[in-house]
Amino acid sequence: MVVLSQECCRDIYKSHFPHPFMIFGIDIGGANIKLTQLNSEDNRLEVTPISYPFLGKGKMIEDLIFSIRNPDVVVVTQTLCISRQLFSSAREGTHYIIDVTERLFGDRVRYLGLSYNLYTASEAREHYLKVACRNWVATCFLASYLNLFEDGLVIDCGTNSTDIVPVLNCTPVTLDDNDQAYTRFKTGELLWSGLYFTHVLSITNTVLLDGDEYQVRANANALSSDFYAVLRIISPETIASTYSHRFDIGKSFETSTQRILDLIVADRELLGANDARKIACYLAEKQREKTLKAIKKVLAATKKKFKIDLKTVGLAGAGKDIIVRKALEDEDLDIIDLEKEVSEAFDLKDSAPNCETSLGCALLGMEACKKT
Repeated sequence: MVVLSQECCRDIYKSHFPHPFMIFGIDIGGANIKLTQLNSEDNRLEVTPISYPFLGKGKMIEDLIFSIRNPDVVVVTQTLCISRQLFSSAREGTHYIIDVTERLFGDRVRYLGLSYNLYTASEAREHYLKVACRNWVATCFLASYLNLFEDGLVIDCGTNSTDIVPVLNCTPVTLDDNDQAYTRFKTGELLWSGLYFTHVLSITNTVLLDGDEYQVRANANALSSDFYAVLRIISPETIASTYSHRFDIGKSFETSTQRILDLIVADRELLGANDARKIACYLAEKQREKTLKAIKKVLAATKKKFKIDLKTVGLAGAGKDIIVRKALEDEDLDIIDLEKEVSEAFDLKDSAPNCETSLGCALLGMEACKKT
């Protein structure tokens, strides 16, 4: 738990809240559940971020019950609805999450939609596409709340996917006038590219080794976490301890090395760790190229539709430095580290990392309370 400065919080508290309050922001994803608690008492504002791995629907309910007690407001965003292992459709998944959270929190819960709109349970249930997969809206709100820029891109590169969001006049916009969440794959605003759980075939179907091109085995199970583990950029043991429920992740350097070699049906008797490293370097570069291509596509489409040339980019998420910052090294863009700005603004020295989305939800809940 961390506490904002006494002077700053006293002004916020006295100006807008006659009584102590407790507000929660929740981001329910396929890999993690992220919570941020804003708690005011004795003229202090406490900010507490928490992150859990997603271990199933029943465990999700248990975590929410255990972590959230007597809230004044709960603001929810979620991407879990698109998990076809759990739900047959985005409608079914969104309705399930609404049913669970409404049962737990009653009329105190709101659901985040476009343009920072907060919907009641009945509104969200009726217009489910307005609240499905809108977690990136919460990340954009942080840039607005901290006055980091009025016009720019917010790029959130997570463990599974990357959101590339144009922000105009401090508000996120969509490139498709009939945005239905999945259509963002068409426009480049959403990319199946993340730090841990991206399948290699989502990046490329061939690899280069010593100048020769090899086709990638169609049923290969190597992930982005494997090639970053082989490159010694991330620790497979750390990832495995956090996501022990994921049967598809490499749990050691040796396992990840074998999974990379298996892309071309080789093994340690035929090729060695140095060969795996060469393949991993190629895959990391291809992932950066794919990410940069999507960013340029969004920038060009934004310029064409809104007649504005965006030059500022705010970065967030687990892959912001390893993937996105490296992809943008040669681009003429001003880079802002949203995680760093948030940590400094809220003094989150010991916070759970990458909780920007849940913090954005909590702050939106606080802003909504100020207006009532």
